[in-house]
Amino acid sequence: MDIRQLRAGNLVTTNGKPMDTHRGGVYKVVRTIIHKELTTELAVIETTSDNFYDETSVIGANLEPIEITEDLLEKIGFQDRLGIFENKIENYGIEFLLNNKVLPPLSCLHIYDTSNKGKFKLGADVKYLHTLQNLIFDITDLELDVENLISK
Repeated sequence: MDIRQLRAGNLVTTNGKPMDTHRGGVYKVVRTIIHKELTTELAVIETTSDNFYDETSVIGANLEPIEITEDLLEKIGFQDRLGIFENKIENYGIEFLLNNKVLPPLSCLHIYDTSNKGKFKLGADVKYLHTLQNLIFDITDLELDVENLISK
């Protein structure tokens, strides 16, 4: 996974190789480190071991993005309205169309400013959770609530 796509607060999973992680576990990125002279790119993620908070540095090759599914959208507060998943964060309406029955699968994000006559802010094809988090933050300056997904 390309570390440059990540920012603090993004959620990722691992291939299970980094210490204190397991395959399919969900972890929050604390920070990224890109050391150009050593050509090293790392993400520091939150981990818990025996209920103690810790941080683990992970190279990009051991990180994997989290694919957006209907179940994931519902877990982070989206409501299914006839196949369109809707959410609202302060003055922003967010719609996500997810259709895995077509090839290639369709996943389309729309963000509207409800305080400005529903002015359309963004339309994008989004496949992964970290991309959804980044786009929502870039447009709204607000974080998507994803805390309940993190592995404990």
